[in-house]
Amino acid sequence: GEDPAHRVEWYFQEPTTRQPAGPWTVQQLRKRWRSNQINGLTLVWHAGLEAGWTPLAEVSELKSALRMEEGEEDEDEGPVGKHRKRAPLDEVPLTHTYTSELGVLYVYDEIDEDWKASE
Repeated sequence: GEDPAHRVEWYFQEPTTRQPAGPWTVQQLRKRWRSNQINGLTLVWHAGLEAGWTPLAEVSELKSALRMEEGEEDEDEGPVGKHRKRAPLDEVPLTHTYTSELGVLYVYDEIDEDWKASE
């Protein structure tokens, strides 16, 4: 089963200039994701995305497609990496939080390297 994210052409806004760039394939975006040119805050869009420009962290089909083939990198972490303690919410630096248009507060979880909606 082809992942839906793979069938569309993606665009993202350059973080510095806010200029739309694309179209990109998921593979091209994954290279940029891994080299930190784009991240969970990068605004992405594809034809048919009703919400318009959306932070990548909120586009689950693209986020999972970008992370899907990262499995080979997880293995050298060993058991130790999994048990790092998460900082309590009030210790999270403010640079690691953002509020979506719907008013949901997201916090960057450095252990999972992912944005999570804070409860």
